[in-house]
Amino acid sequence: MMASFKTYNACEFATNNIELIRNQVHSALNSNDLEMIKFYSQKALTTLPKTKTLFTDCGCLVANKHLDLTASNLTYASESNLIPKSKEYLQIAYSNTILSIQLLKDFEKESESFYGDNVLEMNTQKAYKTKGEVVKPEGKLRQERINETIETYKASLNDVVNNVECEEAFSFISRVVNISKERLKDESLSETRRDYHKRIYEISLKALISLEGCKLEE
Repeated sequence: MMASFKTYNACEFATNNIELIRNQVHSALNSNDLEMIKFYSQKALTTLPKTKTLFTDCGCLVANKHLDLTASNLTYASESNLIPKSKEYLQIAYSNTILSIQLLKDFEKESESFYGDNVLEMNTQKAYKTKGEVVKPEGKLRQERINETIETYKASLNDVVNNVECEEAFSFISRVVNISKERLKDESLSETRRDYHKRIYEISLKALISLEGCKLEE
């Protein structure tokens, strides 16, 4: 089996990151101020390397060429001193970002169809059954994988809180909070998935409240 707990979460993080990039490129396209165009283009560029790594960890390699095209055209847009030219590059970057999002959605649907709802449970022991290694208890191994993934998420969330404008960060994290709340309502969730979504919800809500200047709507 190729799927794993790491793979599932890499896909989720890849989705969050590419949507953030889409929003930044969209903001650049809607601006008629050259400095703001450069600002949003650079913000999107900063997020791209980590996003491409997440796509690779997820297994969605077919989107790589579109991510590369997004990066190159964002670079051109940020370097251009002509607004019309910058927007030409931005439109290409935006189109490739949308394609990357669609490819990732298609990949996730195919993966869910093939592996079913137990993706988080797969390969918990097999990953450690190499020659000479002691197999860890399944429950302990799952918990270690959850902890590792949560730490990765915390780091990504910290980047958003510290490097993204308050309103945009608030909107982005709010979406994660709402998604987690909805998933926790699913009674069919495995214990592993429920624990994961509960912790993501709590961490995201704490980050949301900590954002200065952003009002939390009940």
